[in-house]
Amino acid sequence: MDNGFRLRVICRRSMVMSFACATIFLIIWGFVPSVVTRVIGKNFIGDQLYVFSYYLPFFLIGFVSYRVNGVFDAVFRPDTIMMVLGGAVMVAFVALHIYEVEYCVTQEACGSYFKVVDRILAMLSGFFVSITFYGIVYRCSSGYNAFVSYFVSGSLVMYLFHLPFLLVAGYAFTFLEWPAWMEILALNLIVFFAVVLTFEIVRRSRVLRFLFNGGRVSPKVSSGLFNIRFRERFG
Repeated sequence: MDNGFRLRVICRRSMVMSFACATIFLIIWGFVPSVVTRVIGKNFIGDQLYVFSYYLPFFLIGFVSYRVNGVFDAVFRPDTIMMVLGGAVMVAFVALHIYEVEYCVTQEACGSYFKVVDRILAMLSGFFVSITFYGIVYRCSSGYNAFVSYFVSGSLVMYLFHLPFLLVAGYAFTFLEWPAWMEILALNLIVFFAVVLTFEIVRRSRVLRFLFNGGRVSPKVSSGLFNIRFRERFG
């Protein structure tokens, strides 16, 4: 067995182990936000700690991925089977959410086991969908990619503003009687275009860039609306 092949085997085992550890960690952590709510209660502080504890593991995995090669490969260079698993988790989470809207809420047909599965899938979906996206980008972009760089540049602004748009759009849909799958699709499209438009506004204003993007947009982007030809290359 040559050294190159042995190194690939070791790297693959390290990536699989890191992937498995991250999955187990997220499954266990999925119950932490509920414990926080029970301990603190449903109040302003409890709600803030719930959100913080919910997103904390994703930040931790992101931090560790830049320190451990195996975790980095598992997150940013996943195998095809991991990407397929990510797609399956996403489909399962959406299907479970549709079932919850259509049957659990209206017919009270879901018990405690359903809530446990829903909680686990909700926690895993963020991780699996992310690595699926990273895997697609890694395979489709051998070098610089303007489309990817555009969203890297706007990721902070889009993250900061996605929840307000989601809450407003979600409230508006309470007055409509659409099927659950149609509401999910419409909400995602509305929020997507809303955050992109917000980024286009923010990056053109020095004041807004200072407030929401650290004073500058990196990489720099051209001034044309939705024009993703950059003045300087990313990376």
